[in-house]
Amino acid sequence: MKPMPQLRSEDPLPATAVQALLDAAYALDAAAAADAWDEALEMETLCRELLTALLAGPQDLEKAEAIETVAMIYRRVMTLAERCRDTVAGELNQVRQGRRATRAYDAERGA
Repeated sequence: MKPMPQLRSEDPLPATAVQALLDAAYALDAAAAADAWDEALEMETLCRELLTALLAGPQDLEKAEAIETVAMIYRRVMTLAERCRDTVAGELNQVRQGRRATRAYDAERGA
């Protein structure tokens, strides 16, 4: 797999729109894999802007392949986001259970 560049929306874009989109998508993938969701959101916004610009022009095989790659990366990022969401939901559940146990204990003690 290609190394994941760290591209930010204020960085100068690579020479081609296709390469800019792929670089941003790989950076999105790397951010999601690193659990850096603020950066992932920034990269997703950049990907969306680049994808919109790319789709506005004439289509060719290079663009189609890039879009397919971005779609694959988006699926992987969605899977990572769902796992993260499930982890956070589990942790929130434990906090709620702890609060209920504390309230029950306090009620028993007559607090």
